[in-house]
Amino acid sequence: MKSSLRITSIYFIISVLWITFSDYLVEGTDFRLFDAVTIQTLKGYFFILMTSVLIYYLIDRLEMKQQVELTQRLEKERELEKMSQINARYKHVMEQITQGVVLTDPTKSHHPVVFMNQAAENLTGYLEKDMLGREYVFLHQAPIPDAEKERLDQAIKKYEPYATTLPNYKKDGTFYWQGLKLSPIFDAASQLENYLVIQEDVTDQKEQQRLIENQLDMFEAIIRVTEEHQLLEYLIDRVRHHLEGEVIFMRLLEPSEVTCFYSKNVKKPTREFFDSQHPGNQLINDLCEKKQILNKADATSSDLSPIFKQQLGYRSLYSVPVYSEAKDIYGILIVLVSDDVTTLSILDSAVQSYTSLFAIAMQKLHFMRKITESERVYRLISENSTDMIVLINEKEGIDYMSPSAERFFGELSHIYRLLMQLPEKYREQFESFLRLVKYTKDSDTLELEFERSLHDEITIEVNAAVFFDYSDLEEKLLLNIRDISERKTFEQALNRSLYFDPLTQLPNRFYFKQKLKDRLKSHLSTSLVMISFDEINHIQHAYGEDMMAFILKELSDLMSPYPFIQLFSRTGESEFSFIVNTSEKTTLDGYIQTIIKTIEAPWHLNEKDVVTTISVGVSISQYQSTDQLMIEAEMALKEAQLDDEVKIHYYNPDQREQSKRQLQIKNDLYYASDYQEFELFYQPIVDVRKEKLYGFEALLRWKHPSYGYVSPTEFIPIAEQSGRIVQIGYWVLEKACEQLKLWEDSGIEAVVSVNISYRQIIEADFVDRIKAIINSSGCLHKHLVFELTENILMKDIALSNHVLNELKAMGICISVDDFGIGYSSLSYIKKFPIDILKIDRAFVRNIDEESNDLAIIQAIVEMSRSLDLRVVIEGVETETQLKLLKQLRCQFIQGYLFSKPLPPNKIGKKMMDIQHHLGDLS
Repeated sequence: MKSSLRITSIYFIISVLWITFSDYLVEGTDFRLFDAVTIQTLKGYFFILMTSVLIYYLIDRLEMKQQVELTQRLEKERELEKMSQINARYKHVMEQITQGVVLTDPTKSHHPVVFMNQAAENLTGYLEKDMLGREYVFLHQAPIPDAEKERLDQAIKKYEPYATTLPNYKKDGTFYWQGLKLSPIFDAASQLENYLVIQEDVTDQKEQQRLIENQLDMFEAIIRVTEEHQLLEYLIDRVRHHLEGEVIFMRLLEPSEVTCFYSKNVKKPTREFFDSQHPGNQLINDLCEKKQILNKADATSSDLSPIFKQQLGYRSLYSVPVYSEAKDIYGILIVLVSDDVTTLSILDSAVQSYTSLFAIAMQKLHFMRKITESERVYRLISENSTDMIVLINEKEGIDYMSPSAERFFGELSHIYRLLMQLPEKYREQFESFLRLVKYTKDSDTLELEFERSLHDEITIEVNAAVFFDYSDLEEKLLLNIRDISERKTFEQALNRSLYFDPLTQLPNRFYFKQKLKDRLKSHLSTSLVMISFDEINHIQHAYGEDMMAFILKELSDLMSPYPFIQLFSRTGESEFSFIVNTSEKTTLDGYIQTIIKTIEAPWHLNEKDVVTTISVGVSISQYQSTDQLMIEAEMALKEAQLDDEVKIHYYNPDQREQSKRQLQIKNDLYYASDYQEFELFYQPIVDVRKEKLYGFEALLRWKHPSYGYVSPTEFIPIAEQSGRIVQIGYWVLEKACEQLKLWEDSGIEAVVSVNISYRQIIEADFVDRIKAIINSSGCLHKHLVFELTENILMKDIALSNHVLNELKAMGICISVDDFGIGYSSLSYIKKFPIDILKIDRAFVRNIDEESNDLAIIQAIVEMSRSLDLRVVIEGVETETQLKLLKQLRCQFIQGYLFSKPLPPNKIGKKMMDIQHHLGDLS
């Protein structure tokens, strides 16, 4: 309409202007060529042309405007359709959310509801159609606390999100805890458009929170309160406060006694009823047997119904027996409610939790009674024990001394007073010992000589340990002091029996061998001389045991004047050995001739003269091993004994050939594993007590292409010296683990012992390499035994202890090889995590002839049994030896009697042979 009016108006104005001014235009122009009629006609044509152009222009503009408006209208309709689809999807999403979602209109003062999803309807009980346009506050039926309401209003004013938990009621009056989250929603222009309210029922979480808070209070009381009645009454009150029922705990610790504890709200008739109960009656038996639930649904089905519903007037009962970890009955927790319980699942969960806390409380009270009794017993022990106990505080004052300590040291107030009673040479050591224990926090032991009087010296053992005293809030030092004089005397006697010959009191073969080994390490000029009486058995038969014993015992005194003799020892029945500090044969000849003249002079006993002769074998050290040097001396001695003319024989092999052979072996060792020249043989270890195979010792064999099988005693020392032993050792372990895995997979349960060298354990990555090899093979750690000699352990005690503890932590057993010929004593065995002792074959060789060897084995076995160590006896070759060892209750035997070392492919048949052999022995 507006467009038509505008076009008409423009046309009218133009027409009026043309008609009015066109005549003036004609008059002012020279149109002499045209007459008046033609001029008027031309004016009309021009007017028509001008108005047509004008009308076209106006209509075109109108059409363009209409086109633009139509386009805009279509775009707006599409946008509205799109928004409608988005709103539909948005509403669909809102309907899928499990939480209640409500949208309100903040532009109106009462914040009416504009949307409400299905979850909100289910939560509140109100329908969306009933709530649209109504004030949102209507959905919250419970009064909101003033402080909470103020915080909520502030959040709304500041357009800030807000979250809280409030009590509320549904449309049907059901109470629930409502989790409420309020968030403002802004439009594209950052104008507040809606408030999004998310609601959820958090009643279970709230109840769980209350339960946890109550449990924490109860647990804190269990820790804090020590008096039984006070603790149980507090726990019962907390249960009553949460469950809002009457709570009873029946304690049944004594077989003939029931003690009941009640919450304050338990009625008098109920108290009288439960006080009348006694163990063994039907009610207590029923309650102890299982959990009991009595509610409206099962009011007639339970045997307890007449008692609690009709007699005592309770509509709901819940009882749970309280057991210890050992399933002993502590008591019964009972909850009584006058009304029907509707939230049975909540009650069940809560009572079960509280039952666990009552069990903990009863266990704590039980422990407290045991602690009280233990303290009484410990007090009796402390007052009557011979062990002396001293407790030292941080200021080095003495807080406590046991009566035995007071009797020994006197009543002391400071550690300084105790220190001054020690011999002066031990005071600094004792102070350092106490400082070390305080610093490391590790218990440790120190042995000291203590002089009680001028002629009374004893050995005391001081065990020190640090602990934290939570009462005084400080660290304290506990000293346990013990008189170990008798034990030290026993150890000294045992060590002497291990290292010294009982007849002559000279060092025995094992002690001599160890000292010789130490001597050879110094690379000093050394010669080993062995002498043996030629006719000692004839002397014994002719003159008796006393004469033979006299000669053997007097020989030590006879040799003492000669300074060139070092470490004179008895190394055999009639064999003696000593060391001379020279390798010059001329000098040696002079020394030995002097000794021969002395020994072959007549011996006088009981008016009898006896003349003896001796043979002498000499081996000059040329960097041989200890065993090799002794073997050479023994070979020389045997040659001398066979030679009727020359009684002194030197071991003198072809030096050139021997040197060449050793060099060749040293070179070929580097390629032996590459050329697959090494072989691993296995010698069985038999459990003669259980009559079955116990395990195997993996023994390395080298089949040299030129020399054939080379003795390990020949190439192992060379490998040790060159360092090649490290790689060889890992090769041995890899092959042993692979074979062990094959035996495990085939059902053979046996351990495999592998020898470890000192050069291996000093490697930085030794333990890591061991782990990698074992894990790669897949064998079980518990079936591996690592054998180390005593000498390896003693080279570096700290390192050995550290490495062995790491191996022990992996499950690997530790065995001490060649026990008895080194540092064999209780003092060092206790320092290491040892499982097995292997008694050297040298003890076994002559046990059927030499009673001393048998006594030594017995001493070692008894000592090992007291330390819970297994013992393996090596080198058993005869039935007689086995019989003697079985009489000593030796369990594990290794030796040629059962089998020599064999390759793996022959082990299966040998195992059957061993089993038959054991059957024959039994």
